[in-house]
Amino acid sequence: MSNLAKNDPNSKLTWFDAKVIGVEGKGWTDTEGYYERVPAKAKGILTNAALNYGKHSSGLYVRFVTDSNTISARWKLRNKELSMFHMTAVGVSGLDLYVHDNNTWRLVGIGRPLQFPVNECVLAGDIIPGTYEYILYLPLYNTVEQLEIGVDPGSMFAKASKQTVKPIVFYGSSIVQGACASRPGMSHVAILGRRMNRPTINFALAGNALMEPEVADLLCELDPAVYVLDAVPNCHVGCLNANFEKFVVKIRSAHPDTPLIFFEEICYPNEFHTLQKPTQNDNITFLKLFKQLQDKGVKNIYYITSKDFIGTDGEAFVDLIHPTDLGFMRMADALEPVLKRAIKKE
Repeated sequence: MSNLAKNDPNSKLTWFDAKVIGVEGKGWTDTEGYYERVPAKAKGILTNAALNYGKHSSGLYVRFVTDSNTISARWKLRNKELSMFHMTAVGVSGLDLYVHDNNTWRLVGIGRPLQFPVNECVLAGDIIPGTYEYILYLPLYNTVEQLEIGVDPGSMFAKASKQTVKPIVFYGSSIVQGACASRPGMSHVAILGRRMNRPTINFALAGNALMEPEVADLLCELDPAVYVLDAVPNCHVGCLNANFEKFVVKIRSAHPDTPLIFFEEICYPNEFHTLQKPTQNDNITFLKLFKQLQDKGVKNIYYITSKDFIGTDGEAFVDLIHPTDLGFMRMADALEPVLKRAIKKE
């Protein structure tokens, strides 16, 4: 048991500040709040709206090892809005605990946010005796101010072994941020992190992924195994024509060999039954610009069409725009083989 445990005379558990073992999934360490994703310097670079979403804890997670029979969590939230009309409170403001058992990751508990600002609950109890590795995912659309993990007194509690491979960096819209997964571990970013056994960095800026050159500069500071870029839902025809090539050239200049994977915009279900099809126009423009990059000799770039990663039956959506868990699973299924092809041996 670590000597960094917090003394709580009102609890039967031993509590650890998650900062003791460290949060993962951050691209930058110099953030204003510990459980935020954007660097402090982004305050002068990103718009206020983008900065607000970048401060959400989406994509952050804590990996730890314990032999405790019980695992609890206590977390403090920044924003009062615990849920959204189209997204559960667990997805927006809750926690999600997975255990690595029999060589696979399994859901073992959730943290339900029932009040503001502080919540406490048992994530898992009556656990089969043994020492296990866990991943605790943080909220997708709220910001954690403080996080503690509680275990049985005398139990071992330690940071999981460091993942030495390079991360997958995701950049994109509200979908990449996780809307509208029912819980944090069901975003395609989280799903792929578990499947690939690889760290992930989620730099989604819900509604504000416009591929500005300044954002490319920030992404260039990272050193990933691959970039997954899914900004077309926010960056429509005019934005694509203005920003796309400049954005890619900046990243490619800093990372000449790093694979870049691009998504088309999702085929929204209502467009199959309406005369206006704006998504089709966005994707026609996007594919044209992508092919122009190929013609100019830009290498190691991949393109995934929307029909290949979300389906055309319309059953994978919440509000005609954002995926359900089914949608995110389909996206992960489509992206996984492309990631495996794109990532070189390190």
